[in-house]
Amino acid sequence: MNETNKPHPDPSAAGAGTAKPFSNSVHEAAEAIAAAGSAAGAAAIRLEVAAVDAIEEELAKRPRWRTFLAIVGWTLVAAYFLFAAAVLGLRYWVLPNIDQYTHLIESRVSEIIGERVTIGTVSAGWDGLRPELDLQDVRVYDGKGQAVLSLPAVEAVLSWSSMLLGSVHFHSLTFDRPDLAVRRDAGGRFYMAGMQLKSTADGAADFSGWLLKQNEVSIRGAGIVWTDEQRAAPPLQLSGVSVVLRNSGSMHRFALQAAVPRELASKLDVRGELVGRDLQDLDQWSGKLYAELEYIDLGVWKHWLDYPLELRSGEGGLRLWLAFARRQMTELTADVALARVAARAAADLPLLELDYLRGRLGARRSAEGRLAQTEVFGKQLTLRSKGGVALP
Repeated sequence: MNETNKPHPDPSAAGAGTAKPFSNSVHEAAEAIAAAGSAAGAAAIRLEVAAVDAIEEELAKRPRWRTFLAIVGWTLVAAYFLFAAAVLGLRYWVLPNIDQYTHLIESRVSEIIGERVTIGTVSAGWDGLRPELDLQDVRVYDGKGQAVLSLPAVEAVLSWSSMLLGSVHFHSLTFDRPDLAVRRDAGGRFYMAGMQLKSTADGAADFSGWLLKQNEVSIRGAGIVWTDEQRAAPPLQLSGVSVVLRNSGSMHRFALQAAVPRELASKLDVRGELVGRDLQDLDQWSGKLYAELEYIDLGVWKHWLDYPLELRSGEGGLRLWLAFARRQMTELTADVALARVAARAAADLPLLELDYLRGRLGARRSAEGRLAQTEVFGKQLTLRSKGGVALP
């Protein structure tokens, strides 16, 4: 038979006994996929549980101090980025437009001082990494609306601790060429430029308390008039006054230089270390003072100062160390080179009149019960009495 004449197999007949419907195949494939997905999900859950168990086991093995250091490290990283964001915000947004915040600054300063304050112009810059404000033509008004204090220029370097404390705090605060009237009334209350230096009744500090909390306060080229009504003393005028005050909690260190009338003394140089918190509670203050003058008339200064002995006169050079507590002198040491001295060490002793007195003098006060005793001492003294007797 010819190959071409052979019958061809029927394709449909050849697979008729084993073929499945197409729909059944699709259904089986879907079930297989679902089963594979369920197996994968179960495996993922087991993997997640295993990871959590491993982490908990690792944390349990890790010492607590390492965990603490990790927390501290991340906290410092977060603080760094917050600080960087604050610096960038001030540098490129706030400080270039600081003049737009003049009224806000006036309002905040007025709130601190307790009196209305106006500011002529405000400019800003940087002191290292600290923002600095330059205020010009600052005026303080009393309750009657009259200007009681005029400040030509104020330089204020902000402290970053203001962000943590939530209040205005300065790294340094400088007043240029102010004219200040400082007064103590008969009741012992202090006033500066007509404003009482006190603490408010609810314990919140006003200007004086706020000032003592600033890191550094400086006054340059000031004129000061001191009036002590409690002592009924004449006004004391100081010119060219420079003051630096550094505060740290209840510790206050200062340095003062000033020119006084020539008949009183040469240039005044005073330094001190004071301990106290409230100017209204001076009984709790204590401290140490140092003063040096090339020339002083001690007899005139008794209008404003208390001496540990009766001192009527004495002129010359002086270096003085003084310690006090609770408004009482506890120790006094003085290197002196004085002429025309008239003094009385005790009420029951005669008046001592000297042509000159050189050396070291001192007095120390001690309290035993209710009795206070004062010890007077001298070292390397040379003197000559008005009658011509010289020692040694």
